[in-house]
Amino acid sequence: MDTQKLGGKVQEAIDREHPQAVVIDGDGIGGAVYDFLKARGYDRKTVLVEFHGGIAPTDPNKYLNRRAEIWGDMKDWLDGGQIPDDPEIDTDLTGPDYGYHPTKGCIALETKDDMRSRGVDSPDYGDSLAMTFAVKVAPPRPKEPPQDGYYGSDSWMQ
Repeated sequence: MDTQKLGGKVQEAIDREHPQAVVIDGDGIGGAVYDFLKARGYDRKTVLVEFHGGIAPTDPNKYLNRRAEIWGDMKDWLDGGQIPDDPEIDTDLTGPDYGYHPTKGCIALETKDDMRSRGVDSPDYGDSLAMTFAVKVAPPRPKEPPQDGYYGSDSWMQ
């Protein structure tokens, strides 16, 4: 699929789902999709984030780069979080190896080139799930006040 069609599909999903944030892998073809959405004003409709895994992490003492960091954040969340029981996601989440950088001593995630040399596909679903940890968003505010007796029609506060 070309980037215009892909951008159109992402645009349709944003219009349908109204997410608080959209994180797009800015490396490779994702950069063109990000530009497509930004040119159409989607950065004013939602938090639109262009993610680059090779940039410096927020905690350089613990992680080599931002990609390793969001995978670490995802791992921590998965200790109590839930995801669908899906074999493709399972394969992607267990595909990349990790270790410690030989000179920096921080956690490094296996590169996609190294994965390919081992015959392991790019972990697209795993990276997509991990990128949800690249931005922090607050829970949405309720559209209406709670109907718990304090703000309801019979409330003394009205």
